[in-house]
Amino acid sequence: MANPDPSPPRRHQYLDIHPERPRRWLGWITYLLLVGCVGAVLAWFFQYFTQSWLVSVGVVVFMLAYMAVMAWWASRNPEWRRRQEA
Repeated sequence: MANPDPSPPRRHQYLDIHPERPRRWLGWITYLLLVGCVGAVLAWFFQYFTQSWLVSVGVVVFMLAYMAVMAWWASRNPEWRRRQEA
């Protein structure tokens, strides 16, 4: 089946993303505020199950620390892993 539209195909425009962008700190602060707000909501929610702020905050801190360590561990340099296996 032939293309009924005889116009030439469009060229794609590429978007360059520079890692040295000046708004990097704003992104980090926004991310940390978002994680803090989600942690506060989770602690508030868990407080109803445990009836203790100390236990609920401890569980949330443990969960966030565990996720941060696993994210750091998973994002390490894959070339380093290949060198270690060889």
